[in-house]
Amino acid sequence: MNSTHHQAVKDAGRARVCAVAPDQVVEAIELPGTFALGVQWHPELLPGPEHHALYQALVDRARR
Repeated sequence: MNSTHHQAVKDAGRARVCAVAPDQVVEAIELPGTFALGVQWHPELLPGPEHHALYQALVDRARR
């Protein structure tokens, strides 16, 4: 993860934590069964097309 944040999720509530940094900072949450996503890192700053899938999913959903 390339987190540069100083704030993080303390309690994910009913969301599922799906990514955690080595220091245990929650980096991503999701709501199973619905299109809801929260990320703490900057995938746009990572090299490689595999990291662009997150933005593609967001754009595709917005087009609907």
